[in-house]
Amino acid sequence: MITKTTPVTQKEETPNDADQFGLREGMLYAEAREALIEQSWEAHTQGAKPNLNDATVSQLFDLGYEEVKDCSGTSVGPCRFEFMNEDEELLVVSTAKMGASSKQNRVIWSWFIEERLDATQQDSSSY
Repeated sequence: MITKTTPVTQKEETPNDADQFGLREGMLYAEAREALIEQSWEAHTQGAKPNLNDATVSQLFDLGYEEVKDCSGTSVGPCRFEFMNEDEELLVVSTAKMGASSKQNRVIWSWFIEERLDATQQDSSSY
């Protein structure tokens, strides 16, 4: 069976809509985090624990960013942060480092709502 598909733009695939979360690409993570907390999003501390073996994750966690989950050592140094709202929606925020040597100063790269998981899936999730 052949079906016709319509190309989907990134905006349609992910809720990267500044009106929805108050986020925008390139925004400082500290500002984005504050905006999310003001909207009743909370750090998601369930499921996978932060990868504290990674120096960047450890530094961010020590700064109070308990929602950090992991970071990559690639050139842009992306990090994953997770938030949960009262409807138990999981908001994933990805950041990139700001400048070549900055691990702590981060800017928003992308964000999306991840599919809901039940409690057993959350506790056993892995990367």
